[in-house]
Amino acid sequence: MTLLVLGDGAEGVRDELGRLVARLVTAGHDVVGLDVHAAEVTSRQDRAPDVLTWVLTSLGPRLVVWVDAPQPLPAVGADTTVLAADRAAVLPALRSLCGVATLPADAPSEAVHLAEALSAWRSAVQTGPRRLAVRERAPRVSVLMAFYNLSDYTHEAMRSALDQTYDDHEVVALDDGSTDETPDILASYAGNPRVRIVRQDNLGGTGRMDLVCNQLVRAARGELIAWAGGDDRNLPDRLQTQVGAFDDDPGLDVCHGAAILMDAAGTPLSRGWALPRPYDDHCLLRELVRQNLLGHPSVMMRRDAFQRSGLFEQGVSADYHFWLKTAGTLRYRYLPQPVVAYRFHEKSLSTSEAGAAHTYREGLRLRELVLRQRPLEDFFPELVGVDDRGIRADASLVLGNWLLDVSPELALLAWEGALALGSAGAHHNAAVVHWLTGDTAAAISSARAGVRIDPSVETLLDRFSAGGEEQFTLRGPGLALDEQLQRARRANGATIHRWDGTTLDVDSAYLALHPDHDELSREAIAAWCATTRAGDPVRWVIPSLGTAPEELFERLARLTAGSDLAAAADVTLELIDDLRMLPPSFDEARMLPSGAGHRLQGVVSSPSAVGALASWALTRASGYQTTS
Repeated sequence: MTLLVLGDGAEGVRDELGRLVARLVTAGHDVVGLDVHAAEVTSRQDRAPDVLTWVLTSLGPRLVVWVDAPQPLPAVGADTTVLAADRAAVLPALRSLCGVATLPADAPSEAVHLAEALSAWRSAVQTGPRRLAVRERAPRVSVLMAFYNLSDYTHEAMRSALDQTYDDHEVVALDDGSTDETPDILASYAGNPRVRIVRQDNLGGTGRMDLVCNQLVRAARGELIAWAGGDDRNLPDRLQTQVGAFDDDPGLDVCHGAAILMDAAGTPLSRGWALPRPYDDHCLLRELVRQNLLGHPSVMMRRDAFQRSGLFEQGVSADYHFWLKTAGTLRYRYLPQPVVAYRFHEKSLSTSEAGAAHTYREGLRLRELVLRQRPLEDFFPELVGVDDRGIRADASLVLGNWLLDVSPELALLAWEGALALGSAGAHHNAAVVHWLTGDTAAAISSARAGVRIDPSVETLLDRFSAGGEEQFTLRGPGLALDEQLQRARRANGATIHRWDGTTLDVDSAYLALHPDHDELSREAIAAWCATTRAGDPVRWVIPSLGTAPEELFERLARLTAGSDLAAAADVTLELIDDLRMLPPSFDEARMLPSGAGHRLQGVVSSPSAVGALASWALTRASGYQTTS
């Protein structure tokens, strides 16, 4: 008995209407919000009406609340009640339904009528027809996969989701109106008690893949949801590895991992996918706006975190939009171990030539959206409470400088904040970009505005007059911004989490033990015990590099005989088969803190590696820093 809320802001949580819908969903109610105006942007050309028709016919809502109805609804079923009301009446009625606030005594009659209808809907849902019911125990994990004409890969995808070393899971497979053999293949799994199959008329063809994915979540029962591609392959220990990360960290919301890349035939490509740059809670959004850091088919998340964040929105690139809108509010972690094999083929929505081009355009649109919607403090949480105009201008300046690699238009948009604060550097950089993109008038105008603030910008006008053929140098931020970021990160280091789950006040050495150098390994362990103490803000992570965990544990026990590891700083074993799956330990192009921290990385294969570990531990154990 679905409740459908139609209106501007009904999707996501930026608007109160969407937040109230999200609250109802999180509470377990069957409620769907649809922003009809947004659908005109997020749907493929001229397909927005088809989206509304699909929602009305496929979901068959019992009650539709049409907020500020701009037009008549398409035909609805006989069992559907449609109530049109303005926002002033809908919001108090929904607040009352959610228990956020009681209906005011002086509420308009329209709000009272709507509140009564919503209350009757809830009562009907709660009571329903009386019948004997058996309560099923929900699985811990729901693996969610959507299929559309993927018969070449359906069996492989399904088997890989079922054949996991972790067994407390279900597989929810949604057939989005396939016209090939996909429905028949999925039907062959119908007898498996772990499998739930959902069939619907095609919706993905409208461009609203966000709604397709949300349908999967509506059918899921698990506390954790694992996204998986209908054309990809889950590695056998994927669920066990990611569930372990959630068990280790109750505050974790989203976990993603590395990936093997393969061609259409399933042959591994020479390269894999790893996190391209490190991140932490404070810098995640400013890293994401430069580049998508998560592979959707590798992501596992808490279902309640997904629901209270307003589900997916924004069409084809809904996953990227979700990362952007929740960066800074949800906790993310990366596992440097492949959890999926990701397939490149010409039917793919993202890896085919046409799909990649569309995804690129959507990425630009979503970056522009988040730049317009989110304040500077979301990109730089270190600036909360900072009023210094120069520091704030420099933050906008550096954000635009980074985005210039993505799009000149995005860079100019990011610089608007710096321009409003009177930044000569932003005027200089904007003038350069306008000149190089052929907008001579705008270039001269920006340069002249910069001259009024800083006469040295006059040199740009001279170079423009001379033809401006030589290379230009962009202006960067001053030291005050870096100092402020460092100061804030030191003050909050114990609460800011890095990509690997550690906090900024702990640094990590990812140093593997070479299988053929036991004596060097013993020396490294002895050096660690000699230079660190329990409670020091460092840890030594020993990657497995292909060795079975049990075997590695037995070897470590043998090598540590006679050493007092309990008195030293933390040592942990991690399933990391390839050090290249770790993000870079630093980014030479960065002049500001990232999520890298101070990381030592390598293999104990020479005396110099033992010395490096001892030196690193001595330096870090005495107190942490936060620059790369």
